[in-house]
Amino acid sequence: MGGKAEQSAGAFDADAVVLEALAKLGAPTEVLEQAQTSESETHFEVFDDNWPILEVFLQLATCWSWFVPPMGTPIRAGIPATEIQATIQMLLPSGSDHRQAFRDIRAMESAALEVFMAAQ
Repeated sequence: MGGKAEQSAGAFDADAVVLEALAKLGAPTEVLEQAQTSESETHFEVFDDNWPILEVFLQLATCWSWFVPPMGTPIRAGIPATEIQATIQMLLPSGSDHRQAFRDIRAMESAALEVFMAAQ
């Protein structure tokens, strides 16, 4: 325990279809430029103790709720608690502290929302 594991993030390249979808959704110019020029892999370290929670969070990538105002850009609102709970139950080993895992996921969600809001 306490060791580090290395993970590659950003495992997909923004192709023409993704860029077109971003443009149709009203993505700001800087987001489109970043998607076009972003590196295909970004390396970061994850402590072994944090790896299971990170895996749960990454599996929730398609579960974000969105708020779509009548005029303007769609805004991420968060991840439904039921999705988090179900994913924790499916992926974490029995005996894990599910309450703490839920809090950890909410902390990552909050940090991600700050990044998303800053990018708008």
